[in-house]
Amino acid sequence: MASPGNKPSAISHGEMKNFAFGFRAMRKKPEIIPLIAIMTTACVGVAAYCVYALVHKSDVMIDRRRQQPPWERVNPETPQKLFTVNQEYKKIPELESLKKDLGSS
Repeated sequence: MASPGNKPSAISHGEMKNFAFGFRAMRKKPEIIPLIAIMTTACVGVAAYCVYALVHKSDVMIDRRRQQPPWERVNPETPQKLFTVNQEYKKIPELESLKKDLGSS
């Protein structure tokens, strides 16, 4: 029985001390399995997106010693979106003339 000053809890102090997070906890409390699955999936997704952004995004700069920043190496003729519907990338005449003037290919 709980005393008037203490709030009743589902897990007693002695049980909480021995309650290790792992397979033993999942066997004792099967209701935490969906929570663990959702949190694990979310953490893996966040980590995967961070790696994807570091490797593929043109606005992320990891190495500052390179001569040319990544956003200047973007080809305007290739799609930069993850998913594009019915869109054609055409050469921009102004950009082509500027490239000729600057001597870059």
